[in-house]
Amino acid sequence: MPRFLVLLLLLAATLTLARAVEQRALTSVTSIANFDRFACSTPNKLGFEVRQNVRTYQVFFGRMYLLEPGLGNGLVPVGVAPSSGRNVAAYIQTTDPFVVPFITIPPGKTNVTSFDVASFNFGCVYGPGAGSAKALSVCIVTVFGYNNGRCVTSQKLTFQPGRTTNAKMTKAQLNSAFKNLDRVEFATTYHSTVKQGGATYIDDVKYTVHER
Repeated sequence: MPRFLVLLLLLAATLTLARAVEQRALTSVTSIANFDRFACSTPNKLGFEVRQNVRTYQVFFGRMYLLEPGLGNGLVPVGVAPSSGRNVAAYIQTTDPFVVPFITIPPGKTNVTSFDVASFNFGCVYGPGAGSAKALSVCIVTVFGYNNGRCVTSQKLTFQPGRTTNAKMTKAQLNSAFKNLDRVEFATTYHSTVKQGGATYIDDVKYTVHER
């Protein structure tokens, strides 16, 4: 057998082995962030930023705040009820383009290579300071998926509760392109009558973290 052919076969075998080792070294863990492991000090008031407890979820929630909607006893007479438990992650309406709610890989987590987001539940309300909800709000939530600073996918989702004072969350099933990301951003467009004081609630975020 010619020498160059032997070298070519050895190179191919080495590359195949390297890929196999890399694949074995990667692990994927699927979790659901429901934000119920934390206690809200005061119902209907925005609490601490979720990112302060990022170790619980292995991803970093930025510009989202812990909130227990309703009366503090699980009842939500006005607004959007959590899809599970009593707590949600909430972000408030703002005109500041630099204040963007997001999920990303935690700083210093060098073993995490990327993550996927499969689904979450959401709803929108109107209330001063995004605390005690005054009413529901129709809204469109746009989700953007990024990899290495480039937006690789996006999806628009609509919450339309109808004429009622309270409602269940809407299930958002994301498309298959929301995989192998390093950042996900959220943007909400509220009903035209909601100029300020709008808030978006998110619960039961299903995601998969890929670790080396």
